[in-house]
Amino acid sequence: MAMTYYIVADGFSGCGEFTLTVSVYKPPRCGNGKIDGYEQCDGADLNEQTCQKLGYDSGTLSCTNGCRFDTSGCVFTCKAHDLGTYTGADITLEAENSCSGTKLYNAGGAGWNCTREYSEGYEKVYILTLEAGESVGVSMSPVRFDASLWVTTSCDDLVGAQCVAGVERASFGGREELVLKNDGDESQTYYIIADSRYSCGEFTLTVSEPSRCGNGKIDGYDQCDGADLGEQTCEKLGYDGGTLSCTEGCTFDTSGCVFTCKAHDLGTYTGADITLEAENSCSGTKLYNAGWSCVYSGPDGYEKVYSLTLEAGASVGVSMSPVRFDASLWVTTSCDDFVGAQCVAGVNEAMFGGREELVLANDGVESQTYYIIADSHYSCGEFTLTVSEPPRCGNGKVDGPDMCDGADLGEQTCEKLGYGGGTLGCTDDCRFDTSGCDSTCDAYDLGMFTDTITLEAENSCSGTKIYNAGGVGWNCTGRHSKGYENVYSLTLAAGQSVVISMSPVRFDASLWVTTSCDDIVGAQCVAGVDRAMFSGREELVLTNYWTEPRTYYIIADAFKDCGAFSLTIFQYEPPRCGNGKIDGNDQCDGADLGYQTCDEFGYEGGTLGCTEDCRFDTSDCLFTCKAHDLGTYTGADITLEAENSCNGTKIYNAGGAGWTCVHSGPDGYEKVYSLTLEAGESVAISMSPKQFDASLWVTTSCDDIFGSMCVAGVDTAVFGDREELVLANDGDEFQTYYIIADSLYGCGIFDLTISRPGP
Repeated sequence: MAMTYYIVADGFSGCGEFTLTVSVYKPPRCGNGKIDGYEQCDGADLNEQTCQKLGYDSGTLSCTNGCRFDTSGCVFTCKAHDLGTYTGADITLEAENSCSGTKLYNAGGAGWNCTREYSEGYEKVYILTLEAGESVGVSMSPVRFDASLWVTTSCDDLVGAQCVAGVERASFGGREELVLKNDGDESQTYYIIADSRYSCGEFTLTVSEPSRCGNGKIDGYDQCDGADLGEQTCEKLGYDGGTLSCTEGCTFDTSGCVFTCKAHDLGTYTGADITLEAENSCSGTKLYNAGWSCVYSGPDGYEKVYSLTLEAGASVGVSMSPVRFDASLWVTTSCDDFVGAQCVAGVNEAMFGGREELVLANDGVESQTYYIIADSHYSCGEFTLTVSEPPRCGNGKVDGPDMCDGADLGEQTCEKLGYGGGTLGCTDDCRFDTSGCDSTCDAYDLGMFTDTITLEAENSCSGTKIYNAGGVGWNCTGRHSKGYENVYSLTLAAGQSVVISMSPVRFDASLWVTTSCDDIVGAQCVAGVDRAMFSGREELVLTNYWTEPRTYYIIADAFKDCGAFSLTIFQYEPPRCGNGKIDGNDQCDGADLGYQTCDEFGYEGGTLGCTEDCRFDTSDCLFTCKAHDLGTYTGADITLEAENSCNGTKIYNAGGAGWTCVHSGPDGYEKVYSLTLEAGESVAISMSPKQFDASLWVTTSCDDIFGSMCVAGVDTAVFGDREELVLANDGDEFQTYYIIADSLYGCGIFDLTISRPGP
């Protein structure tokens, strides 16, 4: 039976015109002759682009079967500055200026995995030739602009399709560095693109020996290297004196430094609140930086330090309320732990000026002294520090995530929440109870759903600003929706399902549905979404599971602000393998291959098919294995250093049939190695990446690009950390394995080691 829903076309804040569209959902698809989704082109539809508009001199632009620009028919004159063949001597170009260069190259085209960012600014291009086996470090130091650095093997590769190395990790004005290696058997000419994410400026370009810990000089990410301490001393690092040295891993060794703790002692916590007002970190120190693992940022501003002792089993809530600066709050067990190696709690989640809170618990059997670092992401300022009983629902006061607690409503009323009047209450789980509030529904009635509904040029700026799915309904959209909204009621028949799509114009939309028009805090939310970026379309599926018609209220909302949008509602058709079209988790369905071919997957021809369970069948595709043969394992360690997956292939993905192998979709670049093991032999394989997220897996067939024959795999380490697995031949005969040194995305330099497994 029919069900009425109320669609709230809201805004994060503000308001504006918008279009509301309700229609049957037709997903974007490459090959339908029109540009949709993430396509650059589709068939004859080139989106009014030409070779000239893309930066070429002339020629004919076309479109590949994968809906990407085919520039093979375009004519281009290379304007690169030739640096010659690298001889081992450093090459340094100072005061280069990309503002006098071109604005043609963008690694965010086909080469998105090259830098993971667009590089739409101006660039200068340099030619460098490397002998076979040669490697260099390339560094770009910009002056007051956001640099992007990448390398390709073709001067006319404007969109990065042949990119072999790229980096865009540093913040505004920061240096970008990469390692470029020629793994081929002949000399190779490369094109270095000294680019920018946007704009342009002066920079220094350096080509030198690759950075390496242990070469006696500070380079790359070294803090120090051997005797080279970069003119640092214990005193400069904030210690009172002593002797600074360097570890084998090229990080500072401060064990020989002398330090006197300057923490303000708060004593032993007795249960009474401790409040320090008008504290000022600008009069503190600038020594502590908790690093990534503690607070997930680098708080390198000024800080004040406090010591606090907790009895065994005691816990406290620690709160830092800054005045006009970005606070960071963390706790360690050692006063001289400047880098957060012994950090036990930390938080840096609030926005600029927002309060940071954490809970500190002594789980030990003895009292413990902790050091509270009232830090900042950068800069400094006044703040209030509070140590009190940990936040808890039921203690009679609003704290932690409470909206209210008992009689404490945080000075809120029904009127302040947007209702006409009435009595506000509080539930046992410390959420507002609005059942006693008066409400008048102002939803626009869309009636019973029978066919596609499209509302264009809707504007939430003329709507209300009272609905917020980040209230009780936080789990509805996963975030607040504090902007303006429009509300729509829609009735669905029993069992009916529809897709609701909201397309905003220049604001961050939030879309959710509730069963009550006066549910302004989302307590009765049945569906919600806020995943798209600014101006991105939000879509959800709404199903009436009841045995009779039901009316729903659609909230076309916003994270903040408001604006114009279109709202579309259309019949939902659930995805199903075997319906002859690709939907859901299908790779293919019957004759519908999604315009994929053997060639698109990296094979050399042949006929692609589809299995009964809607997975690609590559058994009739032609393939030549390009694996580097490591031979038969003899027991001696095999170590390959400075391997570069950027000049490898991009055809293997264990996230296909082999999802269970690595439990991720490693669709970056990879290098492949063959290794033969005798019967009963086992080896440990280790892959150590440099600044990218590695994925390591092994299969028994070189053409198993989807991992369906994967026998071992791992992708558990975080970005830049080593992946390790053990491979064992449990058979009665020799077996050749194919090691895929892969990446979750992108590519980079790595070391591969094969050795005896540990005990």
